[in-house]
Amino acid sequence: MLAACAIVAGCLAVAPRIARAQEMGMGPPREPLVITPRAGIETGWTRFDLNGNRGDSYDVTARLDVRLSHIVGLRMLLPVYALDLDGTGTRVGLGDAELRVRVLVLDDHDWRMYLGLADQLPTGNNSIGVGQGGTQLSPFVTAGWRSGGLVVYGTVADVVALHSQGKPPAFDYVDPSTDHEVRYSLGAILDAFGPVYANAALTGITVLTPSNAGDTFVYGGVALGVLLGEYWKVVVSAELPMAGEYRFDSKLGLNFYFYF
Repeated sequence: MLAACAIVAGCLAVAPRIARAQEMGMGPPREPLVITPRAGIETGWTRFDLNGNRGDSYDVTARLDVRLSHIVGLRMLLPVYALDLDGTGTRVGLGDAELRVRVLVLDDHDWRMYLGLADQLPTGNNSIGVGQGGTQLSPFVTAGWRSGGLVVYGTVADVVALHSQGKPPAFDYVDPSTDHEVRYSLGAILDAFGPVYANAALTGITVLTPSNAGDTFVYGGVALGVLLGEYWKVVVSAELPMAGEYRFDSKLGLNFYFYF
């Protein structure tokens, strides 16, 4: 799924000051860790015009980040979707769960780099259009550099879908990806307003399957995060397509996190 793109944006370098810029968000005001444990609820609304259908999807995702060691972190995501196709009513079903592991490979002053692997599991209800109908593996690399209250980051992921032989899966409206594509992003975070930070990113997806190799979709996103006390954070976000064959018309998000 790599839902609400967020997928790729979750792996960011942090500064040695406090963990506010970690993973494109603010952590609790404590000594920074490579991985900041958190539990969260992520919600989103997406408007789309895909596969000859216009509609909306609404999602609620349970998220848990844990620290396996000082340099290894694990993220778990479990989404539920309500898919509303114009004229056909609303369908509700479980989406594809995701496990994501990342490892710190470079920690040099203001620079950090991670390598990782995301495994999207076929738990979604593909028959109603909210799942890939197979496993999706995404090895990725992400790096960031910080100067004062500014973080500049980039990430690249190679996304490969694995489907069983036989009947092809139904169309996935929440993540209409191909069997092989590369996803990449470049962004910046401004962490200079006390408990508030701003994040902006430009993301591209380029198809690598032979039938339509080179097709590229580009979209931009902005987010505003607010730290509420020592352990709570709220993030609002918006994304809009910019170029290529659109995979959505607009996305809005509202996320809540508790750090422990």
